[in-house]
Amino acid sequence: MEYSEATKLIEEQYQKALERISHLTGKEYTRARQIIDEIREKNLELLAHYF
Repeated sequence: MEYSEATKLIEEQYQKALERISHLTGKEYTRARQIIDEIREKNLELLAHYF
């Protein structure tokens, strides 16, 4: 798998995760979004080390 393919997959999963939390509001949404953002960032960092 190439770097661009891997980043595309990470971004697709990120968008799916955001869709899954779209029904949340207030603090629940904020916390879920924070977790999703952190996971995306870690995945991109790991990918950078892999390539």
